[in-house]
Amino acid sequence: MKTLPEKEIRNGISEIIKYGIIADKTLFEFLEKNCNDVMNLERDALTYIISRSCRIKKMVVEKDEKEENLRKVLNFGHTIGHAVELSSNYKTAHGEAVSIGMFYESRISERWGLLTDKEAKRIETLIMKFGLPAKRRLNGKEIIKFTKADKKARGGYAHYALPAGIGKMNKSNGKYAFPIPDKVVMEALKDG
Repeated sequence: MKTLPEKEIRNGISEIIKYGIIADKTLFEFLEKNCNDVMNLERDALTYIISRSCRIKKMVVEKDEKEENLRKVLNFGHTIGHAVELSSNYKTAHGEAVSIGMFYESRISERWGLLTDKEAKRIETLIMKFGLPAKRRLNGKEIIKFTKADKKARGGYAHYALPAGIGKMNKSNGKYAFPIPDKVVMEALKDG
């Protein structure tokens, strides 16, 4: 890790923040309290966050190898994140795009009544604490067009996996990913 440029470390941290949001409130809180240790590449801090992230991914993939349901939680931040990458002609790094996606998808979750404003703000604050982008002026129509063309879209609608709290993902009618009306997405995109 010490050979990586700081920007690449931040990009990796974006995915680790995601794991805290989707499955591990304790990991999320550790990141809130230990940002400096993580960014200073303190061995114990890195060992903890990397091992927790690997365990979460392993557990999710083992339970849903074919991405039929639970595994979709790993897409949190990626639906809008992939659209951000496309709209920037891939000038926005993947981790940065995911952090932007997590911000906006958290705001979608808030508007959908799953997250509180306080939880959405905690997510935004943590993203920014690690020097990652959260808000960005986005072309809403373009973002929605790209999300509907994404491989995860079904029936002309992007399907979102949304948090129902920090460390917990929403499950609606047995599904972890579901379509969100364009109007709700557009409203959330105005938060930037």
